[in-house]
Amino acid sequence: MIFTELFLNVAQESLIKTKDINDLYRILNMVLTKLDKSVKMIVYDYNGMIHYQNRKDIRLDNIKTFKNYFEVDLSYEEETMSLGIVFNDEFHFDEQDINKFNGYLVYFKEIFSLLKKINKLEKDNFEILKLYRFLEYIGMSLDITTLRKAVVSGLYEMLDPGSVSLITIDTDTKNILVLSKIKKEGEIGEFNININDIEEYRRESEDEFTVLARWVNEFWASVREEENKDFNIQVIELGDRKFGYLSVISKEGYIFSKDDERLIKAASRQVAVSLANAMLYIQSITDTLTYLYLRRYFIDRLRIEMHRAERYSHRLTLLMVDLDHFKPANDEYGHRAGDRILSKIGSIIKNGLRDIDIPCRYGGEEFALLLPETDSIGGRAVAERLRRKVEETEFDIGDNKKIKITISIGVATYPDDATNMELFIERADKMLYKAKKQGRNQVCCAFEERSSVYL
Repeated sequence: MIFTELFLNVAQESLIKTKDINDLYRILNMVLTKLDKSVKMIVYDYNGMIHYQNRKDIRLDNIKTFKNYFEVDLSYEEETMSLGIVFNDEFHFDEQDINKFNGYLVYFKEIFSLLKKINKLEKDNFEILKLYRFLEYIGMSLDITTLRKAVVSGLYEMLDPGSVSLITIDTDTKNILVLSKIKKEGEIGEFNININDIEEYRRESEDEFTVLARWVNEFWASVREEENKDFNIQVIELGDRKFGYLSVISKEGYIFSKDDERLIKAASRQVAVSLANAMLYIQSITDTLTYLYLRRYFIDRLRIEMHRAERYSHRLTLLMVDLDHFKPANDEYGHRAGDRILSKIGSIIKNGLRDIDIPCRYGGEEFALLLPETDSIGGRAVAERLRRKVEETEFDIGDNKKIKITISIGVATYPDDATNMELFIERADKMLYKAKKQGRNQVCCAFEERSSVYL
């Protein structure tokens, strides 16, 4: 008898000590080698891929032809695998040996299946942890610009791929924004194109998202072919609402696993939820006519920015803006013409400020613009630039009519001109009133009054 009870008991106890699948293969090989130093052992799947082999000279095409060949099916869930073992031809197994060893292989399979379950649970938990960290990362901001960058950085951190790109489209302006990250320590690249720039991808009567999808797929497919990389593209959508696309390109020569693909898909769903929440938040704090912030949001941000300016010894400048003779124009040409004027003013203001500035429709035809880290001289320069831009603009009010509009602006700076929020707003408002009183279409600054005191 080749397989003694003592040998099989020791062999079974050895398997119990294993910690993972590779360790299980190694210990089985060690146990069998004690019995037969020339034993051959191979684990392979039904696609012909070898997962483990103890000798390089093992060939799948003839291993089953050996006299002393044993095999056990190791298939687990969707993974079809087998373990093949060949003992030296000099061994002569009787029926009892064969039954005992097959029983041992059944025990081996039970341990193998248990480790597979443990590995799957650990992998699932690890994926859940990675996804949770990703959600924490992207959930820290409702600001749409910050959120987009967090999505790209967070997904890169989670997957460690070749690159991550977030492609979104503004359905109003038709502008496509692409944010990409290609290095862990590198900055996020950003570029804009218009849907009209990729018009060759449009088929008759197709919407913007269909055109964008074709462009994304063809463009990133060419990258994959040229650089021997795999790529995964997910639609970012919530219900019937589409926000854009998420593109993940692998490192060279790497093929995404099913686990990778599942993780990317789960992440894209969470990105859709976060973008939807951010957009809802933006709608709640944004004036629908001018697309500037509402007054209540402005007041909240004013408190925050004043605290920040005090903490870091920065200057904070406030511009109060009012349209000159707007009421007569509104009465003469109608409210629709007035709305067109206000909408255009909002566009001029947004285009004339930095991303960190906070423009608000303060009430009616009055606007408040908060400029962080800006002193009085810088604030006056911004105000003068906006005043000139409005003065030079012809406002289309419909019915082929265009009119001219001017603005007056009051400027105050914290903490130079005020020590609290109420005084700060009051000081800028007083300068606006002074600009109106002196003839309109001009800028008046509190620092100029301060300077005149010392002259």
